[in-house]
Amino acid sequence: MRAFGSGHYGRWITDEAGLPAYEYTCNHLTDPVAEYATPRGKSRDHFHLLGNFHVSAIAHNEGYIEFFRPDTVGTWLNRYAPQWAAFAGGFGFLRMSGSVRSTLYRHLESPMYRRVWGVGYCRKSAPWGDLTIDQVAFIPYGEDPVLIHLTTLGNRGLRPLTVTYVEYWDVLLSPVLPGRGERSRMLRGLRVRRTTRYCDGRRLLLCSPVGSFPGPGVPSGGRDPDPPTIFLAAIDGLPVAAYETSRDVFFGAGGLDAPDALQAPFLACNSFREPTRADRIVLTLQREVTIPPRYQVALAHLYGCGSWDAGRRDASRSTTLVGLVERYSSRPPQAWLQQSLGSWRENLVRLQAPDDPWLGREVTWASYYGQALTSYSAATGEAFFDQGGSRTFSLGLPCPPRDSCEHGLALLPNSPAQVRSTVRHLARLSLSNGASAPGRRHVPWSGAREEPPDQHLWLLWLIAEYALWYRDRAFIDQELPLLPLALRGSRTVREQLHRSLGYVQHAMTDHGLLHLVREVRERVLSRPRRRNEDLRLRADASSVLTGALAGVVLPRVAELYRWLGEGARAEVAEQFAARIRMALSEVWNGRWFGHSLAERRRQVALPWPFLECQPWVLLAGAASEAQRVIVLHEFGQHLPLGARGDRSLEALERVPFSARPALVCALAQTDPLAAWETLKSCTLASHAEAHPERWFGIWSGPECLAGCLRRGGPAGTGRLATGFPVADAHSATHLLYAVGRLAGLQADARGYRLRAQLPFDSFAFEAARMGVRWEPGRVAGYIMPQGNDSAEIRVECGQALAGHPKVLVNRRRVPAQVSADGCGVGFSVFLRGGQRTDWEVVAGPEE
Repeated sequence: MRAFGSGHYGRWITDEAGLPAYEYTCNHLTDPVAEYATPRGKSRDHFHLLGNFHVSAIAHNEGYIEFFRPDTVGTWLNRYAPQWAAFAGGFGFLRMSGSVRSTLYRHLESPMYRRVWGVGYCRKSAPWGDLTIDQVAFIPYGEDPVLIHLTTLGNRGLRPLTVTYVEYWDVLLSPVLPGRGERSRMLRGLRVRRTTRYCDGRRLLLCSPVGSFPGPGVPSGGRDPDPPTIFLAAIDGLPVAAYETSRDVFFGAGGLDAPDALQAPFLACNSFREPTRADRIVLTLQREVTIPPRYQVALAHLYGCGSWDAGRRDASRSTTLVGLVERYSSRPPQAWLQQSLGSWRENLVRLQAPDDPWLGREVTWASYYGQALTSYSAATGEAFFDQGGSRTFSLGLPCPPRDSCEHGLALLPNSPAQVRSTVRHLARLSLSNGASAPGRRHVPWSGAREEPPDQHLWLLWLIAEYALWYRDRAFIDQELPLLPLALRGSRTVREQLHRSLGYVQHAMTDHGLLHLVREVRERVLSRPRRRNEDLRLRADASSVLTGALAGVVLPRVAELYRWLGEGARAEVAEQFAARIRMALSEVWNGRWFGHSLAERRRQVALPWPFLECQPWVLLAGAASEAQRVIVLHEFGQHLPLGARGDRSLEALERVPFSARPALVCALAQTDPLAAWETLKSCTLASHAEAHPERWFGIWSGPECLAGCLRRGGPAGTGRLATGFPVADAHSATHLLYAVGRLAGLQADARGYRLRAQLPFDSFAFEAARMGVRWEPGRVAGYIMPQGNDSAEIRVECGQALAGHPKVLVNRRRVPAQVSADGCGVGFSVFLRGGQRTDWEVVAGPEE
């Protein structure tokens, strides 16, 4: 039986590591459903994300892999461009008994060709006569800019097999520059000339840039200030027979189907000692193996990149090219795969829902995609949560700080190190004069002339939530050097906190809400715009959405200041939040919060932009109970809340992913069942069930799932409005955020408060650093903070616990206080930084 949400192209499975994986079974060469239209024409290309906290790669259904380096100017190192005889890499060529085949799908196509896309890896396997081929490519968990490609050749026959295997990786750099076509980007990538050389002792093939470069802290101006050295190494300990770096010599007239170099016994060992263009270079290593009957041979290759100036990177050489090759050659390659899968398994979110096991699979998959889309800035030296999708991989636009913070909030229970790194990255780029910091891919405030207050609100929220959850006072006082480094300025996280709060206060208008300092676009104003009105903000306009967000964030900032012992600042933040709530209540028009209906001649439906801001107003506490009922009724007229299926998904397209967690959380305050059903209707699995022919709704859809289709045709036939419809963090992290809030996790100045907002009694949400499990008569959880602190844990069960509850902390019973109605239990714990604290509340008999 196919798992729920498998769609047309394959099925969800559980792999050997116990993690979810997708087995791709579609014959994309002949299946008519595999074809879809893009801005560049028709395509049959479906793909999956590999990544860690530094680099990314895209594994394609044909069997090749493209490698992406984000350090300065985001760049594809081996772009697939068959018109240039460039075929990316991540596969190999086999020669046996005079015949030559590649491991691509087109050359080994058969019902036995198996493709599995898993957490951090992709696998393809197929037979060729008596030879079995199994290839696994993965980016190791961590921050190393490398990819390991494992090839296992087996002999299932009765005679020995002599096999020539050639590992192939291309070098065709394509910087992702805004406003430029693919050909223009590739031509820009060819500006830096390169040389190649082979290091025999380390079985290492290098492709290095020639010249001097200013380094990552200098604005790019369309040219990479820190071009990478690209390398390919054999790390299995077996000898390398030959190598080749000339594209013309390797492919010749035979091309991909029959490369000329494989017609001879050995490759020609050509290297470019004089500078040449990258489009003339490939990286190939030849291996000669003899496989006895019923035996197999494992080959392993390391592909990756590093700075052209290796001496600048790391004196220990652990992250230099030579250091990386030595380190990954020191252990069996399969050990690195097992270690990477084990690390992912420990650092993924696990969800147990009673009636919807598929939702647990999707939450785990989403937590992988959200973390694998982490990017790296060589300018700041920090990893940060990126958006991915078309914005990162096709358009080359910087990730808005609000999106980085949103993703950080969702992954907060799982990735505290990356949350800290994201805060440092954004704080270092937040210049006092609002100017753009160096690095095209890492412009802090999207090129705005001033810093928008809503982006400061998101940064405030992320800092507050992190510090409260992990009780990390040391991080609040950490010194951050600002950019550019030549100014030698610095700012602590606490000073950034004060500065961001002051900036938000300065943005308040006479209305009591907050104004904007950029183009309006999706930000919602408190007055209607006329058809021909300039989109630029006027002085008398204020944002309902930004004001509502402030109403949610400022109380959290007040809790942080109270925990830090700054009572005066906490009081200021609370008073500011009260003024915001009052201003929000004044824009009520009888049906929703926004512009006045009296300014229009007829009653109109709730405009789609105001769908986005209504949940935030409810979460800010600005609505009375009667107003809440009316607003949710208005929502019900547009969205079939609590329903699943095609109609629900089509309606929900009007609300972007960024608004859906807020909607789920707002519903949970009064109707947990509707919140839970609405959450399920916003998942990729529900989308795949409703639209099985839309492949981009299976692995990681765009910001609006079917909304990326241009209308005008039946389902599945519309043309994609984006050239990169998967690997977008929004569809992953917003699901995680909503699920975490429904689980009842919250931190404040006193400690932790748990109040489940779910329509059933059994539920478990477990992340790497914190988790909670709700069962009838029992609530258990754990927390692993960063700093030492005394905290109070309050558990609100929703119904009275039988007898006198027993509380255990690290298996030792501690005193507890029970509320008057018997539904709440409070107890104190002392948290030690870096150590896990487990606690449990169990209903017991009367004592």
